[in-house]
Amino acid sequence: MTDFLKHDAMHLTFPMENRETDFEWWYFDAELDTGDHVVVMYSMNDTRVYPRQPTVRLNIYPPDGHEISELVRYSDDQVSVSYDKCDVHLGDNFCIDQGDHFEIKVMCNGHGFHLKLFKDFSHWVIGKTPQEMEQAPMGWTIAVPQGRVEGTFVKDGIETTVTGIGYRDHNWGTKPMSTGFRNWYWGKLHTPEYSVDYSIMIPREGEPQPRCLVFSKDGTVIDPVFNRDGLVMTGSVENMVPASESKLGLPYAKTLKMKASQGDFEIEFQIDQDHIVMAELPLKECAPHGEPAYRYIGNETIRITKAGKTEEFKTKALHEIVFTIREDDHYEGYEG
Repeated sequence: MTDFLKHDAMHLTFPMENRETDFEWWYFDAELDTGDHVVVMYSMNDTRVYPRQPTVRLNIYPPDGHEISELVRYSDDQVSVSYDKCDVHLGDNFCIDQGDHFEIKVMCNGHGFHLKLFKDFSHWVIGKTPQEMEQAPMGWTIAVPQGRVEGTFVKDGIETTVTGIGYRDHNWGTKPMSTGFRNWYWGKLHTPEYSVDYSIMIPREGEPQPRCLVFSKDGTVIDPVFNRDGLVMTGSVENMVPASESKLGLPYAKTLKMKASQGDFEIEFQIDQDHIVMAELPLKECAPHGEPAYRYIGNETIRITKAGKTEEFKTKALHEIVFTIREDDHYEGYEG
């Protein structure tokens, strides 16, 4: 546990040594029993603002489709972090490891929450040694793949007691993702027994790179980083929307498919976009190294086979598509 506490603590030097390339953030999202999806990011050097600086980003996606988006910028002297565990403060907003749960608080312009996220599923780290982490595109810990949420939720100044299901992770690095990747698809799938964290990375050269981690409460079931023996994994992006028809001016897929099998376990899932809840930073507004992004609600079909027994689940969850922009990129309406 001690090692994981360190992994989930601050990694880079703060204040950041290189504002143009360095990044580190703690991410949390949850689906609440009110029907709202909430997302908060505590960023030490926000890659989606210019000039880059610490921020708290809050997004609330209500059932009625009217997004609430708040961004608060901070000076370095308004931020405190720990190098021993997750203990991040930006102004009065914070994310703290409290042992069996995380305490997460954010309040921006009459919207926010104060929640406990319980550690129901085992954590995961992208590298077991500094050398392994150095080889990864970026540092990554998944603190809670899936956990119960409880606390208070404030929307339009009205406070409600809520429960739900949440997720929390942490990323850091010193190399822009735009160096090797054009965009990526990322999200989670939840069933009562399993949690899936998937990505399909679209490199600037080569074929799409699908990957999924599958967790149970006892640990990882599918882990393409540390256990590839007998693992077969495939994935595809389909049903493309052309740039001319997209809100951000960039092409993207509305359907994702993935399949992974190892031993007597197999998972196959398809995600079809239901509706977009966020389209942030259109291409024409991006500075070089910007990151336009979509978030959307997906209709999911999940089939899990364990020891010859198959179960199917129909679910909905929040997913995202992130694009990278470089100075030498050329798109319709954008020339570096």
